[in-house]
Amino acid sequence: EGGVRLPAGTRLQKSYKGVLHEAIVKDGKINVHGKNFASPSMAAIEITGYNVNGWRFWKALMPGSGKWISLESLRH
Repeated sequence: EGGVRLPAGTRLQKSYKGVLHEAIVKDGKINVHGKNFASPSMAAIEITGYNVNGWRFWKALMPGSGKWISLESLRH
């Protein structure tokens, strides 16, 4: 999606309705709540229950980085 490949071990995080949700990238998929998703948007829908732009939804922590960034910033 968007030509961006997230490296294995990338952590995703989002506080939604007062709950902190975390995901991790493994084998090219985003794992949230024990389920694998092909895109950030599908992973975000698992949390919200409705259609949402996953690139805007998530913050990302790339392997080896100590800084959380917006996932969307990786597309530019």
